[in-house]
Amino acid sequence: MAARGRILEHAADLSYTQGVHATNNELVRGAAGDSGSQLSHYFANKESLVRAVVDWQAESVLGFHRSERFAGFDTIEAYQEWADFVVVSGRPFKNGCSLGSLASEIVKTDLDVRDDLTRVFAEWRDIFRAGLERMQYDGRIDASADPA
Repeated sequence: MAARGRILEHAADLSYTQGVHATNNELVRGAAGDSGSQLSHYFANKESLVRAVVDWQAESVLGFHRSERFAGFDTIEAYQEWADFVVVSGRPFKNGCSLGSLASEIVKTDLDVRDDLTRVFAEWRDIFRAGLERMQYDGRIDASADPA
């Protein structure tokens, strides 16, 4: 299973830096240091690899946003901490948002993974919406505000 994770990590990085279309099996094999048989064992085709990359990126981004660091986004301070991190560090977004960049690359392909991306973006949006709804419930923001 370590090989699958290594392949996935390198495929995600290549998709982010080189683009989904330019990321091919040869590049992924070379970067991961694995054989073609390992790659095809875990990923039958490019679509299955890209689906796994979407899930890998989603786990990373959503996990980060669900961390205790932002306290469920149920305070203004949590949103400020998040905004400060995004603006000040800039590191995770040096080449753009990993999910947004992936989405913009995928729409240029004929891969059928748009539903996967839609699901991930909906989950990401819901993290923020749930925090805003909790703030409304606690009286921290005006009840007339629309969390959506």
